[in-house]
Amino acid sequence: MMKENTIVQTHPWLIKILGSKNPGHAFVATIPLYVVFISYVVKIESYLLAIGLFFLALLYWSFIEYAIHRWPYHTRFKNKKLRWFFETFHLYHHRNIDDRRVLNAGPLMIYPMVIILMMPIYIILRGNLFLVSAFGIGLALSYNFYECVHFLIHYKKFESGYFSYIQKYHLHHHYKNWNKNFGNTSHLWDVILGTYDKKYKVFNVTEEYEREMITEKRQKKEQTSLLLIN
Repeated sequence: MMKENTIVQTHPWLIKILGSKNPGHAFVATIPLYVVFISYVVKIESYLLAIGLFFLALLYWSFIEYAIHRWPYHTRFKNKKLRWFFETFHLYHHRNIDDRRVLNAGPLMIYPMVIILMMPIYIILRGNLFLVSAFGIGLALSYNFYECVHFLIHYKKFESGYFSYIQKYHLHHHYKNWNKNFGNTSHLWDVILGTYDKKYKVFNVTEEYEREMITEKRQKKEQTSLLLIN
């Protein structure tokens, strides 16, 4: 990719309002959404329907995270202004993988996204706020899960389990093949839409890659501080 400046490089102050330091901050930003959604869901007549909408929302978000990552973030728009806007955090994230400030979204990114994603659901469910809220809880929870996953796979190396799998999957996308493995929490839509690269299975998270993780950077800073003190 050409070394073009992104919007956050041109206006670094945007990082503070568009990003979050960790998934905890992102979760706090979504608390008002949970309050509103739960206030409606507790009054719903069919809990079976609510559960169905909840799980449908999980599937919906899994596609949204894939779609945003694959198309707006990885499309090389011919228009420079579009590139400058859509590559805002993502190109910067690829170039500066150790910058934790852009691992999670802030309120000014979360709320416009919620409005855009919930609008078609509101129309499909004919404005039934009880059903919309059941869907909204599933969407919010899956979104918060996504934020946690994205932060943790850049936080430390995992040796086994789900986080080891998804870490190798995501870092293979970062370091080996930008055009494959767009899923951030699963490989479901990569398999369905033909962007799955099974080579991630033999990808090793080496010390070179570990050095870019948050814990490694923190340890280096602490060691440097100790040396300065001594």
